[in-house]
Amino acid sequence: MSSHHFHAVIWIDHHEARVFHFCPTDVERLVLHPDHPTKHIHHKANSIGSGHAAEDHAFLQAVAQSIADAGAVLVRDRPMPRPNWSNTSANMIPR
Repeated sequence: MSSHHFHAVIWIDHHEARVFHFCPTDVERLVLHPDHPTKHIHHKANSIGSGHAAEDHAFLQAVAQSIADAGAVLVRDRPMPRPNWSNTSANMIPR
């Protein structure tokens, strides 16, 4: 992304991440998809597992790389569970 875009917004769920880098006069858009998107997962009674998709670390790494040069980032999710960024993002963003 261009170095003149200080701000970034991410809209993310387990199907895609939409990344917007912007400044007062310009916006750059990027859409990232996981290599192996999860199908519909639903927890059923008396079944093993939580019913939640596993985190795709390669997908989260690609999202983190896409915002590595941003000075301020807002992360917004759809109204469904989002990846657990607290465990992964701090270790993935290059310094």
